[in-house]
Amino acid sequence: MKPNILTKDDLLARSRLWPSFAGLAGIVVALVLLGHIYSAVQGSWLGNRWSLTVAASALAATAWSFRKPLVAWLVSLEFSVALLAVLLLATATGTVLLQGQAQEAFDARYGAAFGPFLRLLGFDDIFHSFAFRGLLATLAVSLACVLVDKRAWRPTEWFFLLNHGGIIVVIIGGLAGMLGGAKGFIDIREGQSTSSFAVLDRAGNRTGALQDLGFALRLDKFEVEKVAPEWKFYVYEGHTTTGKPALARGLTEAGEWTRAGHSGASFRVLAVYPDFAVKTGLRELPDGTGKPAAHVKAFDKAGNIEDLVLVPGDDGRSGVLFPETKTLFRFYWNEADVRVRTEGTPPGHLVTWKLAAAPGDGASVTLEIGKERELEGGIRIAATAFYPDFSYDGKKKLATTRSDQPRNPAIELAVTYPSGRTERRYLFSNHRDFDVAGTGNDALAFAYRFRPAEEAPEREVALIGSTREVLDYRKGQLVGRQGLPDKPTEPVAKGVSAMLLGLSPSAEVEHTPFSRSETWKNPVAEVEVRFAGNTEKARVKGGRPIPLGAGDSFLVFQAKLDDIRAFRSRVSINPEGADVKRGTIAVNSPLSFGGYRLYQSNYKKEDPKYSGIQVVKDPGLWVAYLGFGMMCLGVPCRFYLTPWLARRRHIAEKAHG
Repeated sequence: MKPNILTKDDLLARSRLWPSFAGLAGIVVALVLLGHIYSAVQGSWLGNRWSLTVAASALAATAWSFRKPLVAWLVSLEFSVALLAVLLLATATGTVLLQGQAQEAFDARYGAAFGPFLRLLGFDDIFHSFAFRGLLATLAVSLACVLVDKRAWRPTEWFFLLNHGGIIVVIIGGLAGMLGGAKGFIDIREGQSTSSFAVLDRAGNRTGALQDLGFALRLDKFEVEKVAPEWKFYVYEGHTTTGKPALARGLTEAGEWTRAGHSGASFRVLAVYPDFAVKTGLRELPDGTGKPAAHVKAFDKAGNIEDLVLVPGDDGRSGVLFPETKTLFRFYWNEADVRVRTEGTPPGHLVTWKLAAAPGDGASVTLEIGKERELEGGIRIAATAFYPDFSYDGKKKLATTRSDQPRNPAIELAVTYPSGRTERRYLFSNHRDFDVAGTGNDALAFAYRFRPAEEAPEREVALIGSTREVLDYRKGQLVGRQGLPDKPTEPVAKGVSAMLLGLSPSAEVEHTPFSRSETWKNPVAEVEVRFAGNTEKARVKGGRPIPLGAGDSFLVFQAKLDDIRAFRSRVSINPEGADVKRGTIAVNSPLSFGGYRLYQSNYKKEDPKYSGIQVVKDPGLWVAYLGFGMMCLGVPCRFYLTPWLARRRHIAEKAHG
């Protein structure tokens, strides 16, 4: 093995490398100083492009005076190694340090003492600094000198010319983009036109200046394409409106037990109904433990159909009013129980309650605002406030009413437990699904129905279950009696829009859930929740949370309804002129015109007619593309085609020799 001994040539080569580094260091220092001078005088006659051109010409004339030693240095291997090393070091530094940030952010990152020093050297924006651009220009000049020294215009050196000339062209394109480029932003709404844009600095912040586009741009239409809603089960730990979901499960995972975060509870999905509805029916109880019940189907002139189970003596569920005919239809089991109404009724607030885990419809009670009612087990409830047209102010966190009309009636319900603990919740008449209060086996479920004030009905029709008769009362007086119709498809009485589907002296109400369609109109899911050894079934309405366990974890069945698939601007250029160009600006699909590229940047959810368009001007882009094309052509030709041609030439010379 030969010893690793430095030869005289090695020492000579290294001794020539250090002067190149020293010379480049001087160039970098000069470029940094020139950059600060240019920044200081920018805007005066010394800072305009004509003065820069004169200065560059003077520098070129000086360099020409010392062209022989200067060119010899620029084409040397030592200079190339030193220059590439300095560019590599600058690129690495620009990758490690923050770039293009505001002065405050840069100093906060690197300290109040060290940050200004780095900014003085231009390290806060290396790739746009005067020094870095000067180094790139020096590299281009060095390569140009190499091409001249090698006489690369000869046919035998064309591939060499393509490789090194391509690098020069790329550098020229990059410098042209840095010096003549522009970046800005346009805020525009449908129907508006503009011929300028707000100028952005290198950090992307608005400078307050406007720059002329050279053409007029009008936004004809702004389109937002939303993603089809994908319904999932989310587990929130903490507040469901401000917190992020700790767990998400899709519909394909239904049937599997899933641990719900840190709550200690688990849940599994039993069924999902995109358009939830319930079929109501009666189940006979021969042992007499049930209640008398009539199953009727009522419909109005508009064609709306409601499946009802009427139970005698249950306030709010013993009858139905047909406003168009001012007829009240009620159900009694015995004729002796008939109580004909001769006076109107004030507005009522009917609350149905039951144990959350218990089947059936529960019991109903009428509440007066501000008065408390006691339920079984010592639990007290009260309607503390009534909102005819409920609205909620999210900023003030206050419930209000938009009007006095009962368009969205709701009450605030206070539930007080024997321990003294009180829970408050809002119940909505237009959304009568049971709302659960409390947790565990003692959890209560409530539903609310607002009953507006009613005048005394002109007619009351009473269905007597024991005798299967229909009694007709006018202004409190019995005026007719008849039996039920033989056909179940006929109305129970003339002028009563109701058909009798079932009648029983002892029955239990059955509710069978189903989906009216596969469209997500009224999404509901049935789940099982397991906590502390207990398993309970629950019905989750889309968007409404249910508690999991005894902690602050909630299960929500919801969809991401605001996810955007795409947004685009349909624009016209020079809309008032004879030559109008129309186009579409979309994400990843810019529109080019007049040397500018227009990119779709953003939109505003609160303003569906607004569009944010980014404006970019890069005059050196196609020059850089040309340079890359030259390099892509020159590299394979230099390394593969040149040796092949040399071999062919050698074979030809040998054949003729």
